[in-house]
Parts: sequence; C-alpha cells; structure tokens
Amino acid sequence: MEEIALHLLDKRMREIKERVFPLSFEDIQRDIEDIAKELDIPYSEANEFVSTALFREFIDLFDKLDRDKKK
Repeated sequence: MEEIALHLLDKRMREIKERVFPLSFEDIQRDIEDIAKELDIPYSEANEFVSTALFREFIDLFDKLDRDKKK
C-alpha cells in the first residue's frame, strides 16, 4: 500500500512541476486536496509532502542558478 501511495504522490508531483510557474496558492491548495483524497491521507500529511517537494525543487533551482552564475 505504501509503495502505491508513493507512486501516486510521485506522479502528482511531476504533474505539478510540469505546469507553468508561478502557481497560485489556490492551485497548490487544490492539488494538495486532490492528493489527500487520492492517497486517503489527511490534508496536513499531503501538505507536508507537497511543501517538502516544492522546497526541494526551489533549492535545486537556486543551486543550478548559482552554478551557472559561477561559470
């Protein structure tokens, strides 16, 4: 069950990342609600997953920009 939940979460996060940024707060909130329903988990848990994933994406983006700047 946990493996299926992680797969669904990964799929949804890829869909979120593929959209054009910036996403509105309402868009992200709807995505979190959808993820919570799909995985049958509390909203707070889905929010934590999404927040962590988006934070990692921003860190990766800033790291890439920093590396490009140093070239």
